[in-house]
Amino acid sequence: LFEMSNGWTCVLTVPYSGLLGSLGDTVVWLAAVFCTFSLIMLILWYRDQHLGRVAARTRSTLDIMGSAYYAAYRLNLRQARYERIKGSAEVKRLIGDKGTYQEMLDAFVAVLDDDAAAEFRKGFELEHVRALARKHTQEYGGDFYRLVDGEYRWVNASLIFAPEGDGMDAVFCFRQIDREKQAQLNHIKLLETSLDAADAS
Repeated sequence: LFEMSNGWTCVLTVPYSGLLGSLGDTVVWLAAVFCTFSLIMLILWYRDQHLGRVAARTRSTLDIMGSAYYAAYRLNLRQARYERIKGSAEVKRLIGDKGTYQEMLDAFVAVLDDDAAAEFRKGFELEHVRALARKHTQEYGGDFYRLVDGEYRWVNASLIFAPEGDGMDAVFCFRQIDREKQAQLNHIKLLETSLDAADAS
C-alpha cells in the first residue's frame, strides 16, 4: 500500500502460495535433514554403548584371568625387550618397568634356588625361546622353586606366544602353585611308598 504522486492509492497483493510455497519445501527439506542426522546420531550412540559394554566385559575377563598370575611381562623377542605388566616385589627391586630380555632373565634367575637357576637360564635363553617361536610353539614353561615374600615357594613360569604373525611377541607370566605342587609331591611320595610296599610283599 503506497500513495502515488497523482493522488491515487496503490495496493499491491501477493498470492499466499507465492509467498509461502517455497518456504514449505524448505521446511520439509530441513526436517528431512534433521531426522536423518538424528537417526545417524542415534545409531552411533547405540554402537558406542554396545562397544563400551563389550570392552568392559573384555577388561573384566582379562582382570579375572590376570588375577591368577602374580607377575606378567610383555616380550618383544625380535628386539629382545620386555615391558612389565605386573610383577613381584623381589623382581621389582632388581629391574625397571622396561628393559632388555637379558636383564629380565638375570632378575628371574636371581630369585631362584641354586638348583633351579641353571635350568631356568638354559630353558629360557633368548635364542632357545626365539627358536620355539619360529616353530609356532603356543606355550612353554615349567615349575620352579623361587623366593616369594621372603621364602621359597613353588611357582609356574609360562611363556605364551602370540598366535598371529611370526610369534615373536609373547607374554611371560608367573603364578604360585605351592599348594598344587605340594599335593603333587605328596601324591608321588604316596605312590612310591605303595610301590615299595608292593615290592616288599
